[in-house]
Amino acid sequence: MAKLVNRFIALLCLFGAIILIIMSSRRLFEQQQVLVQTPAVLVHQQPDLATKAVAKLKKGMHLDVVGRRTHWYQVRLNRRQSGWIRSDQINALAVRRMQQQDARHSNKGTVVSTNKTIEIITDQANTKLRAKPATKGKILAVLPKNKKLGLIKRSGNWYKVRTNDNQVGYVASWIVTEQAKLVPIHKPANLASAIIVLDPGHGGSDSGAISGTGQFEKTYTIKVAKLTAQKLRRLGTKVVLTRTNDRFVSLAKRPQIANQLNADAFISFHFDSSGEQNDASGFTTYYYRRQKDIAFAKTINRNLNRLPLPNKGIRYGNFQVLRDNQRPSILLEMGYINTTKDFKRIKSAKYRDQIATQVVKGLQQYFDQN
Repeated sequence: MAKLVNRFIALLCLFGAIILIIMSSRRLFEQQQVLVQTPAVLVHQQPDLATKAVAKLKKGMHLDVVGRRTHWYQVRLNRRQSGWIRSDQINALAVRRMQQQDARHSNKGTVVSTNKTIEIITDQANTKLRAKPATKGKILAVLPKNKKLGLIKRSGNWYKVRTNDNQVGYVASWIVTEQAKLVPIHKPANLASAIIVLDPGHGGSDSGAISGTGQFEKTYTIKVAKLTAQKLRRLGTKVVLTRTNDRFVSLAKRPQIANQLNADAFISFHFDSSGEQNDASGFTTYYYRRQKDIAFAKTINRNLNRLPLPNKGIRYGNFQVLRDNQRPSILLEMGYINTTKDFKRIKSAKYRDQIATQVVKGLQQYFDQN
């Protein structure tokens, strides 16, 4: 009798373990992406705070989740590197919002209006192209790493794609990267002939970073963008703003505007924030694709040297507004809003005018480089 009881208990434990594995897998499947909504989130080599920090995430970064441990997410930093962040460092509402967006697409799939501008890249060898958007779907082909695929539509956590030999199937979103297709860039002869898209970061329900006195980043990004637009229009430049008032605009919509207009340049304005108040100072220029962005980033950054804050240089930034952008594009972090001396500049009309002036000069030089 005792043996039967022990066997029954063992079976219950095994069944419980299987249920836990299934539930964990289900959670991982549901939580494919996170949006960083707090500044200066450290990424560690392993799910342990004692291990080396390999990167510092900035607010607004959009990352794919590739693994999960208790209290930790494993996120993809780029196509070759991943790391671990604590779940309490990511706003849980942002994770749920991503899940809800996936749920809206999960039944019939949503045709992507920008499928002519977006491509899918496989991140690993032996990526399976399947007949159905499910891990049990029939394998149609095994794809190599860095294979480029045409995007047809999203279907939940899967992409329906087309290979270059016109084979159609599904690949899992957590083992590929979505990015803008590179297209030929033809610079106009001068700035007056250009189309410039200016992107005031955040807006509406998305306040952005917050100063030590409770002021919102979104308030100052639109001031700088509007002032820059005003100076450009005086030169005859066509300027489009992604928002002209305090309203929410999705991260996906912002680069879409530039792509649809075939803009000659895209600039996203932001103000930085550090983990602790008064812990950092200066401005940074971010780019995503060297081939189309680096010359633009260097020219603008060089002109910003005249500003009264330290120039922290040019850095790679995996931001959606840059990643999904086919046009020459940069993101500017023009000072730390939660550093007292930087915020004194940010709230100053003089400093904002200096930013706008130097950005316009940088744009003039960029288009003169033909």
